[in-house]
Amino acid sequence: QLAELEDAYAFAVPRGSVVGGGEGGGGGGEGMAAAEAAASKGAELFVRTFYKYYDSQRHNLHILYVDAAAVLWNGNPFAGIAAYKDFFLKLPATNHEVQSYDCQLVGDGASTNLLVGVSGIMQYGDAPHRPFSQTFVLVPTAADSGKKTYQVAADTFRFV
Repeated sequence: QLAELEDAYAFAVPRGSVVGGGEGGGGGGEGMAAAEAAASKGAELFVRTFYKYYDSQRHNLHILYVDAAAVLWNGNPFAGIAAYKDFFLKLPATNHEVQSYDCQLVGDGASTNLLVGVSGIMQYGDAPHRPFSQTFVLVPTAADSGKKTYQVAADTFRFV
């Protein structure tokens, strides 16, 4: 399961791809386009993996987070993944249907984070479907295999 996770997150945002302004207010040209393409692919893999784990392998969901992750679930804060894990393991079975997502590069090129916004509908058990919005900050980490991966450093979930 960890190898599958590493493969899902083993995408590289090219180093030195400056996000936003800089001299002349321009982007990074070809380097920026490559970084945006890598981030877009990474966001697609992240979203697919995250909601798969949440809906069918929730006991593994904590692997996607850094230990000190800041989580805000529908107005309820959790400091660190251990407290959040205790909470989400008690939730009823879920089914998420992602309707849209977006990814933005955030950083200075040396340490580029990803901001991923997701919206869709979800269902707990037999309860009615509810719209949701979720925002993640993904930070680069190094997996045991030496591959560069991303993990969740911040997660904000809200029913809409």
